[in-house]
Amino acid sequence: MWLKLSGVVLTIAGLVQSQTIDPTPSEFEVATIKPSTFEPGPRWFRFVDARRWTAFNQTLKQCIAQAYKLPPALISGGPGWVDSERYEIVAIEPGETRPSAEQNMLRFRNLLADRFALRFHRERKRMAVYNLTVGKSGPKMTESVLAPEKASLMINPSPAGGPLLPARAATMERFASVLQDLLDRPVIDKTGLTKRYDFDLEFSPEGTLLAPPGGASGPPVDSPDIFTAIRRIGLKLEPAKGEVEVMVIDQAEKPTGN
Repeated sequence: MWLKLSGVVLTIAGLVQSQTIDPTPSEFEVATIKPSTFEPGPRWFRFVDARRWTAFNQTLKQCIAQAYKLPPALISGGPGWVDSERYEIVAIEPGETRPSAEQNMLRFRNLLADRFALRFHRERKRMAVYNLTVGKSGPKMTESVLAPEKASLMINPSPAGGPLLPARAATMERFASVLQDLLDRPVIDKTGLTKRYDFDLEFSPEGTLLAPPGGASGPPVDSPDIFTAIRRIGLKLEPAKGEVEVMVIDQAEKPTGN
């Protein structure tokens, strides 16, 4: 699969930064795509079993954000429906075992290029961001005792009472990346912290992208807003202007038949 980016032809695999992909099939064995009949609300990306992967009730923009690990705020362009029409995708992975996350996302990117005719380019843009910094009293997180070779664990938040984000052996760069999925602007790590930390971040969904759509009110949540929750672990989110890399959609078409 090929993409033309700013006059340069690249393979999809060439867009994967600092990743080694095994020489296994780069496409799903089979995939079905159909319009979602659900109103905005529950949505997910997940494996149903070892080989069956699903994207439920997702817009194309949300699919792109997942496939390229970008916050939606860093994706622009394309026809209006990319951020309004929702889809259900069921894909069967090749082989007999569950693939790595890198293999799964490579196949997902290829699916978007093939079935949605997705084409895009990247450019630098100065825009509103949040800088993640250290508070006056210093970090109030526990330094992780996990061995250095152990991978960081940052579980994506999901409402269960109030959203809870458990972090284990988390770097600040990774934490900033996760925060980008919750807020309406990019988050840049300016803490200068190089160690790995354990902490639990519990917060109200209000003021985040987890808030119920259309201003609907969910069950009462006795948790602080996300900015207060972050201050409680000795950090701050400060509004600022910064230059970041954005993705601009040049072409997108409604998916072809299954």
